[in-house]
Amino acid sequence: WNEWESFVWKPRKPSCLAADGSCDYAKLNVLIEKAKAGDEKATMLVFEQYQGLWKKIIAEFKGKFEEYAYDYEDLQQEAFLALLVALGKHAEKDLAVFAEFYGNILRNNLIETIRKGNKLINAKCFYSV
Repeated sequence: WNEWESFVWKPRKPSCLAADGSCDYAKLNVLIEKAKAGDEKATMLVFEQYQGLWKKIIAEFKGKFEEYAYDYEDLQQEAFLALLVALGKHAEKDLAVFAEFYGNILRNNLIETIRKGNKLINAKCFYSV
């Protein structure tokens, strides 16, 4: 995918479900390791696996971002970029904490974007005539 193309994720069933509906952590750990190594298909499968997490976080912030003309697809892209950052920075072998690590990165990125947006809005107040 090229940087000028829009990224819109089409919802699919998480790929690491066990027969009983729980998460198959062994399969997920393999996918995360492949994604960390640069496998694009594995990266998308990991993104799908964590859709419940990033959808919940997006829902928490969606109202605030509407003030800055962000739509759901923009926030979805932010969630994907946060996943890429998390994959690049997560160094622990215990991948059980990866979800929390990823969620924290996504929340922090969204909070930082809001702060920057507020600074721009406040700065415009001082420069408008």
